[in-house]
This record gives sequence, structure tokens and C-alpha cells, in this order.
Amino acid sequence: MRFRIFLLLFFNCWSIQIQSFGNVKNQPTENRAFNCLNFENEGDLLGSNYFMHRDFEEDGDFCSQNLKNEILIQYSNFKKKLSFTEHTFSKFVIADSKFEEVNINQIEVNHYLAIARSIFNGNCHIDNSSYKKFDFQDNTFKRRLRFNTVDFESKARFSSVKFDSKVFFTNCNIESASFHGSSFGEELVFRNINIKNIIDLTGVIPNKNNKHCYLTIVETPLDKIKFNYGYFKIKLPEIKTNHDFAKSIRLYEDYIQKFENEKEEYSLELLKKEYIEFKLTKNPRLGSFGLLFGKILVFSKKYWNDFGYDRSLIWQNTFLLFISIFIINFLFLDFFIKQVYCLPELLDSYTNSMTNRHKRNLSNILTTVFQKSKICFFYTAFLFFGLKLKIENLNFNYQLAIFFILAQYVIGIVCLAYLANMVIAN
Repeated sequence: MRFRIFLLLFFNCWSIQIQSFGNVKNQPTENRAFNCLNFENEGDLLGSNYFMHRDFEEDGDFCSQNLKNEILIQYSNFKKKLSFTEHTFSKFVIADSKFEEVNINQIEVNHYLAIARSIFNGNCHIDNSSYKKFDFQDNTFKRRLRFNTVDFESKARFSSVKFDSKVFFTNCNIESASFHGSSFGEELVFRNINIKNIIDLTGVIPNKNNKHCYLTIVETPLDKIKFNYGYFKIKLPEIKTNHDFAKSIRLYEDYIQKFENEKEEYSLELLKKEYIEFKLTKNPRLGSFGLLFGKILVFSKKYWNDFGYDRSLIWQNTFLLFISIFIINFLFLDFFIKQVYCLPELLDSYTNSMTNRHKRNLSNILTTVFQKSKICFFYTAFLFFGLKLKIENLNFNYQLAIFFILAQYVIGIVCLAYLANMVIAN
């Protein structure tokens, strides 16, 4: 609403001049090269630095000596490169327009620069410039956007802007900045930035592909950039040497310290999970076998208790493991209880329950299944939750079956240990 009000005021300021120009929509489509063109000689409309409903087929190169103090571009289509160089403006406004490549170099705006509802299909570079007020709203940048050596003298607002590719801020002075409702694509880079207050990225939204944006912060105060790690990932160097690995570890530790200081529990949880996975699967010193084991360990940590952040999963996984083992034991119970691991206290009950299994009526079948299930449940429970395995009852002639019996015993002990730890911790 605020942006629309100042556009309305801007239009009113130019109304007297515009009336003398005639109907802008009836102006012919432009097809000329702008090489430091003299606006005074191009007609009254161009003399005002006002472009509306225009198509430009050639490069636009606007130089210092020929530009007026204020410029407005609206409902226009620049199909080639557009450049502004070496000039000071009071107001610089772009709205509802389309551009290919844009270069803005050595431009100073004393009042405000505002760009709204415009689409930039090519690279956009803004270099060696300064802005009193800066407002981007509802724009789309389909390729790279770069701010290099730019002074943002007051809060820079990026509202509902879609950055589909890479965004670079390098060698800039930023009073403060907000990105409410904006989304980032491939990468966001802050390099050598002087920040007076805060760059607020907490209001960003997921991009169109719902993927993370890589974040690079170099020679810039990390504590002055606020963001939710759910939408970003740290851009790490390619891990080829131990030095690369150590450098990445330091990066993780700096970000972890940042979120701990800010008490950002959600971001801290995401980052620590990623950090654990990185240490177990990217350390060059582990070798191929070690990295493979690390991947298995990461898998188990992730699905067992979500790296320690969701202990309720332990109950769920314990139950699922018990049920899985119960089903296998049920299918092979006759073999297991008679020949592999005999439990005398259950063997007699099992033998008696099987005496009528050859009678093929529904009642006997249901009774047999129920009795077998009950015996199998206790058999599995004695193995899974038993603290003592009777070695003398094992028949080592069946090695594969023995391995399965021992495996369920060990799995049960591990589950009990985790459950006991969880109860004590609570």
C-alpha cells in the first residue's frame, strides 16, 4: 500500500508534463540503440526520463550527462541489455516491467530506489552505488543478482521477491535488511559485509522446488544475520583433504555456537543432525570401509531415535522389532523350540497344543493358532527381553539358526538398555 501511494504521488508530480505528451499507449514501439542518447533530442516523452508501455529491441546504455534527476520505468519491455552508469538520482522507480541483462554502476539515489512487480530474465549487477532508501517488492530474478560495493544507507526491504538463482552481496555496507516473504534458489552469499544492525532472513519462505538454499557467509559478522536453518544449508568446500574436512568442521562449530547463543532450538537441532552425519560420512581419515560403516551408523541413528531428538521412536522401534522377530519365530517355531534353542518350560505346552492340529475344523484351527501364538510370544519374550541366555540349551549344529537366536537376544538387550536410559533420564 505504501509503495502504491508514493507511485500515485509520483504520477501526480509528472501529470502536467505527461498531458502535453499525448496518449502514451499510442506511442510507437521503440527499436533503437541507447548509447548515451540525448533525451532532449528524442522527443518530449524521453526528455522527462519517463517510460511507459515501451518495447526496446536494442541495448539501452544511459550515461551520466544525459540523465535527469528522476526516472520512472513502467509497463516496459527491455529485450536486450540495460545499463545505467555514473549518475545521481533523486528517485529511481521501476514497476511492472521486464528485463534481460541489467547493469547499474556508480549510481547514487538520494531519495529512494524502488522496483516492484518486475521480472529480470538475465543477470542483474548493481555495483559501486549508494541508496538512501531501497525497496524491492514482488519481483522475480531468474538468474544471478549481484550487489558489489553498494551502500544501503537505511533499511533495505526485499518483500515477496523470488530469487530463482544465486544472490551475491560483496563488499557492501548495510544498515539493515529484511526479506519477508521472499524465497531463495541456488545460493545466497554474504562476503565482506559491514552490517550496522541486523539482516533478517527469518521471514523467508520455501522456494518453488522446496529445496534448501546454500548459504555462504565470509568475513561478515555471523551474529548479525538471523535466519531459520530449515530453509538453508551451509555451503561447504569440496572435501578432498584433511584440511578441507577441518575447515568444514570449524564452519559447523561456528554456526552451532551462533544458534546456541540465540537459543534457536529448531535450527540448532537441524544443524547438529547434519553435523553428526557429516563427521561420520565425510572424514577422509576413515577410509572406504570406515565411511561405509559411518553411513550405516547414520542410518541407524536417524531411524532409531532421530539422532537423540525423538526418544519416543525407541518405544515404537522396540515394538516393531519385537513384532518382526515374533512373526519369524512363529513361522519356524517347531524347528526353533525343538532343535535350536529348547526351553523345557515351553516345550511341553507346545507339544500338547499341537496334538489336535490335524483335525481340520475351524474350532481346532483357531485354537491351535491361538495356543501357538501364545507360546511363540513367551518364547520371543524370553529371548528378546531375557537378561540371561541358557547356552546349554543351544544346538550349535544349526549355525544360521543360532545366529538368529543370538541376534534377537542382543537386539533385545540393546532395546532394554535404551529404554532404561530413557526412563532414568525422565
